Amino acid sequence: MLKNQSAIKADYAEAMVDAAPLQTVGRKRALVPLIALVLGALIGAGVTYSMTSSRGVPVIVQGTLSGVAANSGEADVAAIAFRFDGHNYATPGEGESVPVVAHVPWTDAAGGGHGGDRPACLAADKYGQRVELGVLDVRGEGAWSSQLVVWVHCLS
Repeated sequence: MLKNQSAIKADYAEAMVDAAPLQTVGRKRALVPLIALVLGALIGAGVTYSMTSSRGVPVIVQGTLSGVAANSGEADVAAIAFRFDGHNYATPGEGESVPVVAHVPWTDAAGGGHGGDRPACLAADKYGQRVELGVLDVRGEGAWSSQLVVWVHCLS
């Protein structure tokens, strides 16, 4: 016998009511891994940010060059003696030794970019030059310097 449309709709509605609790349980079970994944991603992003946020960005400093250390007049600069602006030094001409990366990128006083050669303001016979440096805090262990010059801008 054929059921009329209202009887079919009633049977369907009754079946859906009976299935509703099963669908809710299934949805809750599906949400648990999704929530765990989102929480894990947020925690991972927070930890990554806190571990890397203070590293890799050089501090820009200005000062006066008081010495250059290199193997020859043409070789890469290994380190410079530098008097940071705003520091009081007990001895005139005294500076802090700061290592310089090999083939340090640099700009001249006019703003022209250079690389692969020795910065003009770090020439072996030039002292008292005004320079701006990008100094990276490398926080090493042992007797090594905790600062490293990663770029040079010749101011004069």
